[in-house]
Amino acid sequence: MLLHSTFLFEITIDKSIHGAIMMVSKERRQKQMKEISKEERDIIASNIIKLCKERGIKYTFIANKLGIKKQVFDKILHGTRHISPEELKIISESLNVTQKFLKTE
Repeated sequence: MLLHSTFLFEITIDKSIHGAIMMVSKERRQKQMKEISKEERDIIASNIIKLCKERGIKYTFIANKLGIKKQVFDKILHGTRHISPEELKIISESLNVTQKFLKTE
């Protein structure tokens, strides 16, 4: 019985550590996402839409590059989801433009 209790204690510790790591990762993502303002996101979204239309690129192509569903990418285009700096980099590379270009009106 004592061995069984020790095993449960180790699992509890592992879950606590995992939870703490997940909280730090979530806080880091939220901090990174705050770097791009709503106004910038709207400009970026407008430029993405324009470039996709001009070049015949489907939104699913970019969503796949980002590793997200098209519905989530649609939220980016409507400004209801933040764009991380890493996601902006992937989008700009997918469209073959600079990040600065995407941020410019």
